[in-house]
Amino acid sequence: MHDEHGLVEVLIRNIGRRPQKVTYDQFGQVMTLDFSSCGLTQFPREITQLKAIQELRLVGNRFEQFPPELCEMASLRVLNLAYNKITQVPRAILRLSQLRKFDLSHNRCERFPEVLCSLSTLEELNLDANGVVALPESISQLGNLRRLYMSGSTIRRLPATIGQLQKLERIELSSGQLTTLPSEFGELQALEDLVLQYHPIGRFPEELFHLTKLGYLALTGNQLREIPPDIGKLHNLEVLILSLNQLKSLPPEIGQLDQLNTLYLDKNKLTALPKEMGLLKSLDELDVSDNELEMLPIELGGLPLKVLVVQNNPGLIDLPRSIIQQGNQAIIAYLRERWQRRSNN
Repeated sequence: MHDEHGLVEVLIRNIGRRPQKVTYDQFGQVMTLDFSSCGLTQFPREITQLKAIQELRLVGNRFEQFPPELCEMASLRVLNLAYNKITQVPRAILRLSQLRKFDLSHNRCERFPEVLCSLSTLEELNLDANGVVALPESISQLGNLRRLYMSGSTIRRLPATIGQLQKLERIELSSGQLTTLPSEFGELQALEDLVLQYHPIGRFPEELFHLTKLGYLALTGNQLREIPPDIGKLHNLEVLILSLNQLKSLPPEIGQLDQLNTLYLDKNKLTALPKEMGLLKSLDELDVSDNELEMLPIELGGLPLKVLVVQNNPGLIDLPRSIIQQGNQAIIAYLRERWQRRSNN
């Protein structure tokens, strides 16, 4: 065990830049090192002499190959190589037996690096914006994975084995080519957050109704035409984002989402809202702008709304234009006054 301040100074001289961040433990050993945006094309060999380092960030450099020397740094728990030009991951990465978080987003790995599926310690994997074409069946081996980021891919289907990731809590899989989800997706019982946006999905994935812990669901920019009544089964849902779809109506069962605090329905084709939305007693943010609404349920006036966006509903006849022009708080106050008048009668 030895003080590594001098070694960091050697790195600074060789690289010609100071690190954006460096932290040490009580013995002077480097714990965290950040040499992001330094224009590096080759790996500074001296970094491998940092024997206790746990987090290394080399974001936004010019690496075209995965630096093989990284695989000698067995103490690493967090490795961030985002925004480089890396196309492959070597098998030697399996030497990083303590690795928990690996960020390879915004690189050029179109083929999912299947060797990663043997890194059983991984808890977070980010492969955003690599244009990944397929997810291997061996993804099931990542039994400790909690967060998976795969947006900006061209994946057309998910393997059934994804359902075996029983610790998975968050998935972000946006801007792709999915049309359906495998039935096994409904077996992800730990899943709390799902971002599944900008896919050609025309039918609401019924597999989601089995995900009883789901608290955040974002389905923006798909091609959803209707929401099934089973939406009411998602009792833990707090945020529901359905913007930019083709919805014409909502089921009354949406009123059963008693934990819901945020609901985005903007940029659809809604002509009416169900009065059961008045049962959403936790709702404080609602966006129904850019639809075809003619009326708003008077029951909305009984909700604890802090944000209500209704603009660009040309046929809306039960809100005076002068109120709409005054903005968010004036609209909420107007609806509450109407609700109170009715409640007093």
